[in-house]
This record gives sequence, C-alpha cells and structure tokens, in this order.
Amino acid sequence: MLKKSSVWRLTLIYTLLTTVLVTFVLLALYYFSVGQVIRAQETSFHEVVAQHRLLSKQLTQSEYKLQFSPEFQLSGGLSLTFQPEKGLTDVVGRLSSVPEHVSLCPNVSRFPVYQARYDDIEILSGCALPVYEGKVLVAQNRQQLERWLALFWKTSLIAILVTIVIGSLCGLWFSRKVVTKVSSVNRIARKVESGDLSARIPIDDSGDEFDQMAVHINRMLSQLEDSFETVRGTTDAIAHDLRTPLGRLRLQLEYLVCQKEETVKTDVLVGLLEELDRIISTFKSMLELTKLEHGLLGSEKDRVSLDELINDAVELIQPLAEEQNQNILVDLQPVQIRGDSSLLFRAIYNLLDNSVKYSGEGTEIKIKLSSKDLVISDNGVGIPEEDVAKAFQRLSRLDASRSQPGYGLGLPIVKAIINLHGMKIKMTSNNPGLRVRLSLS
Repeated sequence: MLKKSSVWRLTLIYTLLTTVLVTFVLLALYYFSVGQVIRAQETSFHEVVAQHRLLSKQLTQSEYKLQFSPEFQLSGGLSLTFQPEKGLTDVVGRLSSVPEHVSLCPNVSRFPVYQARYDDIEILSGCALPVYEGKVLVAQNRQQLERWLALFWKTSLIAILVTIVIGSLCGLWFSRKVVTKVSSVNRIARKVESGDLSARIPIDDSGDEFDQMAVHINRMLSQLEDSFETVRGTTDAIAHDLRTPLGRLRLQLEYLVCQKEETVKTDVLVGLLEELDRIISTFKSMLELTKLEHGLLGSEKDRVSLDELINDAVELIQPLAEEQNQNILVDLQPVQIRGDSSLLFRAIYNLLDNSVKYSGEGTEIKIKLSSKDLVISDNGVGIPEEDVAKAFQRLSRLDASRSQPGYGLGLPIVKAIINLHGMKIKMTSNNPGLRVRLSLS
C-alpha cells in the first residue's frame, strides 16, 4: 500500500525544484535579452548627457545650437531640445518646449509629449541639463521597451504557472513510481524477515536504476537461499554420513561395557580410535574449508612452478594408478603463478586422486598444462551433468562414490583453493569420462 504522505512530499519537492529551475532560466533569459537592451539604453542616455555637459563648456552658445539642427539630431528614440532662459522662439530641437517639471540630470522623470505629426501623445523619460543660462532636454521614448518588458513578465508568469501544473503532474507520476518501487522492496524485505527466502522483487524490464537494484538484490537473495540450502544439505549429509560410524562406534562401546572381562583387547581399542580419528578428521576438514572460503588460509603467496607441482603429484599418485592398470599421460608447459604451493599441490593431488579412484580400471588419465589452463581428463565412467554442481557441495557424495571411503569434502576444498587463487574450475563430460579445467587467468 502506497503512503500518501510520501507521495505528496516527493511531489512537492519535485515541483519546487522544477519551478526554481525554470525561474532561474527565465531570470537568466531576462538578463541577457530585455535586461541587456535596458542597460544599453541607459548607458546611451547617460553618455549623451555627459557629452552635452562637456560640449556646453567647450563651445559658444551659437556653436552649441548647431548640435540641435536636423543633421546633428541623434536617432534611435533620443530627443534633444535646447531652450534658452528667455524667449520660447529660440527653442531648437525636436520638441517645441521643455516641460517645467522635468527633473535635473542625473535624476530621470516621465512626462507626456504631444506629437502633432502623428496626432498622438507619447510618454518620454528624460532629464534637463542646465547650460548657457538655459537648459537642454535629453529624453527618450521607452514605451516600446516597456511593452516588451510587460509582455516578457506576463509570458514568464504563464510559463511558471504551466511549470507548476506540469511539474506537479510529472512529480506525482514520478513519486508514485519511486514509492511503488521502494514499497515493493520493503514488502519483499518483510517476507524475507518472516523466513520466506524465495521472495523476489518484481522486475519490469525498464532497465532503470531501480531495476538494476532489484536484479542485484534478487541475486543476493538467491545466494542467501543457496547458502541456507547448503547449510540444510550439510546438516542432512552430516546426519546421513556420520550416523553410521557414530552408531557403529556406540555399538562397539556398548559391547565393551557389557563384557564381563575386566581387560579389553588392544585391537578393539585401536579400531575405536581409528573410527574416532576419521570423524575428527571430517570435522577438521570442514573447519579448514570454512577458513579457505573466508580467506583465512593461504594469505602468503610466492612464485610457484605449477608444472613442478604437477610432476610431484603425479609421482605420488602413480603407484595407486598402476594398481588399477591406469595410464597417466602428462603434457606440461613451464608455468609460474603466485600462490600457496602446499594448497595448490593439495588441490592438484585431490583432482588426480579422484580420477584414479572413480574413473575405473584400465582407463587413461591425461594432464595438459598451458599458460591459460590446466586440464585433467579421463575416459572413465564420468559424472552425470545434473550431478556436476552437487559434486562441489559440502558432504555431498554421488552414488558412485558411496563404496569409497570419505565424507565428500575433497572437491569442495579443491574449489575453495582454486577460488582463493583467483582461478575458476569447471567440470564437463569428456565423452566418455570426465574433464576438469582450471582456468589460470
């Protein structure tokens, strides 16, 4: 269920941000358009005032009057009129007289002027400059500019109102989308908290950031579910595989307790100790696997000649292979990597040991090392494709390996060692047999 307060709060924030942005754009547009024209007119106006103040000091009155003849009159909306102190007949310029209530420069005032040739009244803005016991009027018509300015502010107001309306609608849509996505994540989080690890965040294939976040969260939940399934499977495997030796150990102890003889045969005690050692070794291997998976082992890495390690492992496994009439073919290139030599030797030996144990009598085992990968293959019975992933799980034993001693920790330890060294391991069918590839890159 969507929270209306969250939706309206996000809508308000979105609308305010959009309105502020549009307002700044309009102010910038004003500054560089209408504002630029206004500043240019004011600059031109004050330059003309300064020019006439200077000319009045440098020229005689008769010479100064020539500045108001038609050929000297400035265009572009500026009106210049000179009026002596006595007699209106000596007024020269565009206007027939200078209004009495015009402010003295630099103060500017507005006043109406009748234009007989247009039969119209104009509103001028200007000021009077005292010169030659008279005054000169410098004025300009800003009506057109004022109309542009009024039109600009009216348009800007409409633009802001439209922005508020459209921004509110878009903000409402955006807010509902955001809150819907967040609510979906919260809903799935509550399900996971209640124990439903199969819950997943729905993905709408939009490819946006929410979808990418949902993909990562779903992947994390899948890994979490797999981890719980692994723990559950490990618990079942412990109960299944260790129940038999523990039960056998209990029966033997019970038998000894029921014996009336005071002495116990040494070979019986040796058998009990061996059974206990196998169980302790299993738990020790599980603890070691956990340390490998968390990077607590093999932190010190040196330059290791992988081809030499493989030769040592082959030499050690060779007697077991000969007992089953197996042939080991080796094709090695000199390869050096950084790693823990003891852990790498253990991983390689475990892989060779599995090939020797489970490929069957009379098989051929090939080992090929290049700068890119290490491949160990055989032409034995192999592993069904559906059981490949299961082979790397803790305490997981395939049906074919039930007859062999062990508790299913060899391949998980190999995978942990390979991952610790930044490599990858992959099992595939060799048609027939099994093919194990270690990617060194």
